[in-house]
Amino acid sequence: MIKRDKNINELFFYKDIKLIKVITGIRKSGKSTIMQQYCSLLKKENKDNNIIFIDFNDYETSVSIKNNAN
Repeated sequence: MIKRDKNINELFFYKDIKLIKVITGIRKSGKSTIMQQYCSLLKKENKDNNIIFIDFNDYETSVSIKNNAN
């Protein structure tokens, strides 16, 4: 796994700003990896954080969420 320090540092800079952060990029460019690393660091920073990571590239997760929405 490639460490994406520049991207993680940028997310940390804006973490306390109450705006939605969007990570964009071409397919398979590491967007999910950046989010996994960021979530991991947030959990280390504060064990009481409620963080949920949902990977919609995972077919079973995607289908489960769609089925529960109905």
